Amino acid sequence: MDPLVSVVIPCHNGFPFLPEALASVARQQAGDLEIIVVDDGSTDGSPAWAEQQPGVTVLRQPCRGPSAARNAGIRAARGHFIALLDSDDWWPDYKLRLQLTWMALRPALQVVHGRVRWRPEPGSALPDLNWETPDARLPMINLGAGLYRRGVFDRAGPLDESLRFAEDVDFFLRVREKDLPLVVLRDVTLEYRIHPGGMTAGPAPTGLGMQDALMRSIRRRRAAGLTAPLAPWNSFDEFAAPTISVVIPVWNGERFLHQAIQSVLAQTMAPDEIIVADDGSTDGSLRIAAGFGDRVRLLPAAHQGVSATRNRGVNAARGSLIAFLDADDLWLDDKLERQLACFRDNPGADIVYGWVEQFDHASGVARLPQSGQFPSACLFRRGAWIRTGPFAESLRAGEFID
Repeated sequence: MDPLVSVVIPCHNGFPFLPEALASVARQQAGDLEIIVVDDGSTDGSPAWAEQQPGVTVLRQPCRGPSAARNAGIRAARGHFIALLDSDDWWPDYKLRLQLTWMALRPALQVVHGRVRWRPEPGSALPDLNWETPDARLPMINLGAGLYRRGVFDRAGPLDESLRFAEDVDFFLRVREKDLPLVVLRDVTLEYRIHPGGMTAGPAPTGLGMQDALMRSIRRRRAAGLTAPLAPWNSFDEFAAPTISVVIPVWNGERFLHQAIQSVLAQTMAPDEIIVADDGSTDGSLRIAAGFGDRVRLLPAAHQGVSATRNRGVNAARGSLIAFLDADDLWLDDKLERQLACFRDNPGADIVYGWVEQFDHASGVARLPQSGQFPSACLFRRGAWIRTGPFAESLRAGEFID
């Protein structure tokens, strides 16, 4: 059976960093992986070392540059998806799991990219750039930050082996010229090492490569009679077209469920779906939810507790953003709109909370608003859910604080 993902690592004199790159691949929890190290004329013994590592296939070629090495690995790959990683960089542990989730949620996507975090080695310094977040994160183009359906390299073409610099920019320009669906996540999907032997030690050649890649794109589009500009990179950000799923866990909540759902339907920023996850109710909860017709998706199940019910709702949700609303709570009409605005203004945010006003239903008396970890008060990114993990189903209370 073919592997799910083929990981291609071009390597030219990869010591001392290749072991860390391979270790980061081994930590991925993403099913069956094929790992291909393509040696590009190394003289430091790194290919012989890689051949001794379990599960690693080594291809050897004379020194022809990173694009030629990547192309050789892609041609040999058997996976349904292709991931690229330079031998001096590494991945966060959640990288492939997160990107595969997005591929499953949006089958039309051809490329799932992410943020790149720059990591200077001792003796190296970060360049003076307009960092998106204090931890030196950028929404920059880098092949190692993406996950690709293997057909992308047929439709956009292989990497240009005549380019020694900015070959990734050239490739992504061709992806955009072909209108291949692409998303750029807010999550870090590549740790980009800065060291004296790396490309960032010589910025001038990289700049020249960028100009060459841009001119090639202009010539291709002119030859094809295309006059419209390409969509800018930031138009592919996950928040350029966010989707919101609302999950309402309920267990015998017929008394308040109708009002809770109405408060979602009244939002000034309408969600993309409302999921009522029923936890084995014995009252009229399912009947009330069904009364909203196709505006509400029902997920009935036997009684398992609130943690399992929340998990079931999120696993069924299709949105890039998830909001919980307990069946006995209500939202203010602009709740989702205000929290989405906070995400757009804070690129590094994973969860946005709001204050909560608790009130007595019988008397209508309200307490002073308070902050805190109330499930109904938050909106969170799917990436945060994947990185943190699901609710602990052994907990019947306090699962959200956990």
